[in-house]
Amino acid sequence: GRFRQPMPDAMLRRQKLLLPLLLSAVAWCQSADVQLGQLTVCVIGADALENLDEGEWFGSEASDPYATLKVGTQTCSSVVLKDHSKATWNHCCSFGIVAADTPIHIVLTDMDDHGDDDLIGLACTSVHTGTRWLDLIRHDTPSIVGTVQVSVVYSLLDRGLAAQPSFVSVNGSAGSRTADCPSDYQLTDCACLPASAEESNACAHVSYHDRGCSGAATTALLSARCMKPPLGVTPSYSTWPSPASLQSATEEVAVCPHESTMVGCVGSGTRAPPTSTRLDVRSCAAVRDSGDSGSEFTATARCAAFGTSRAAFAVNSWQYESISQIGKPAVAYCPTGFHLSGCACFSEDKDMCKGATLTADGGCAAHFAAPSGFLELLQHAATRRNGIFAQARCLWLGDASSLLVLGADAAADAQATACQPLSDGDAQFERERGAFVDQLQNASGYDWRAASNSWWAQRAQSFDFSRATDAAAEQGVTPEAVAALMQGYGVQVPTEVPTLPSDFPESQSPVNAIKESVKQLPLAELQDAASTLSSLFGGGSRHHGRHRGSHDPAPPAAPAASH
Repeated sequence: GRFRQPMPDAMLRRQKLLLPLLLSAVAWCQSADVQLGQLTVCVIGADALENLDEGEWFGSEASDPYATLKVGTQTCSSVVLKDHSKATWNHCCSFGIVAADTPIHIVLTDMDDHGDDDLIGLACTSVHTGTRWLDLIRHDTPSIVGTVQVSVVYSLLDRGLAAQPSFVSVNGSAGSRTADCPSDYQLTDCACLPASAEESNACAHVSYHDRGCSGAATTALLSARCMKPPLGVTPSYSTWPSPASLQSATEEVAVCPHESTMVGCVGSGTRAPPTSTRLDVRSCAAVRDSGDSGSEFTATARCAAFGTSRAAFAVNSWQYESISQIGKPAVAYCPTGFHLSGCACFSEDKDMCKGATLTADGGCAAHFAAPSGFLELLQHAATRRNGIFAQARCLWLGDASSLLVLGADAAADAQATACQPLSDGDAQFERERGAFVDQLQNASGYDWRAASNSWWAQRAQSFDFSRATDAAAEQGVTPEAVAALMQGYGVQVPTEVPTLPSDFPESQSPVNAIKESVKQLPLAELQDAASTLSSLFGGGSRHHGRHRGSHDPAPPAAPAASH
């Protein structure tokens, strides 16, 4: 668990002195018509990252990336993932109260054991709520050097705080195969921990039922996470198993239906449990090693629909523990304003996860499968085995009106305004980069701009009123023409209804989508597209060099934890 030191008297006195100043600042912002809100940002992962370790002494197959979030003077960094061209961190940070025009900067860096860390790429976005992919750029190249995915939740202060749910964790009694929620609570997830690594099958058949969890062996610790909704809120729950697939599959994916939110997930198997369970944005996957094929296994998502009474937004908050701390659990907590609804253990390597438990202080603890002896521990270290992630599934629940959710055009305008300082002074690279994206789309047949946000692109600064008038005359009097004319006078007319974050579909990496798109092309076009994409993603950035441009900030120091 986490322990907090008592606050010194001097610090308390300083806080009492600073409180009136803070209240005055808030009042000034409100009088100046500046919106304020509580900001939480999660960097989910990144794809198509350049290998900056290639050609170096002791170089490896991929970079060692870590992500840093920057909001104002605050920074927050993820762990380092060794040898990853595709990275998943699910690292969440709460930045407190910030203005609505504050930019969010994402810096991806390659950790070097010797010398300075290398900048992989930069991204920027505004604080509007949602989950999105962003282009990664460097100012020494016009290419796109990768993509990064983030979730942003911005809750406006002037809308008040809706009544919140209450949560409890319930452990099954000794010798029991079930764990049940109290009568006025509803189940959101189950966690299971075998008594020993040799009894891994003790959690192979865990499943959901209406009021709790069942299916664990009597020697396992089975826990239920339970929610009591606020007064007037009546969520409906359902369970969605992964579809049947080949017994040779290494992943089984379960997805919640549209307009519902995944609050938990369990993996199970007919003979043995999956090696781990991975929580994604709107889905979950039961994962097993390729050598374990031959038996059926499944992932089951626990889904909640809150209707129109509440807006729900779920994120994953992961905490990593390396094998150097193999006797210590990894414990993940939810960011400020979120509630723990689910818990699971995940590792990229086989036989590293033993199971998960719910802590008394509202955390999710993932436990290592202890090695059989000192020699196996040395083997883990020598083969650079990955550690484990504790995965906390975290739920934000409130009134939809309290979230800053923008339509596509308004979001693009807000992002362009917030991120303007990161643009190149002469816009030369923006023009070259635009041509690069056009090449990318032509070569693959895939609409990159619709999938990965080109926040760096220059947007028109002035409205061409005469052109809009001519267009309106040609089209006749249509709602679109009226809206365009009114925009010319500075009146913004909403042309689309923002979609609630809980309605967003699962979004795969744009790079993977391009690869799938290329596979559908005829052979001749396929060869041309593959060649073009290889040069654009692979060789384009190196052609222009690897050194930071004059506009790029120096990479922050690497965090202590590594992977």
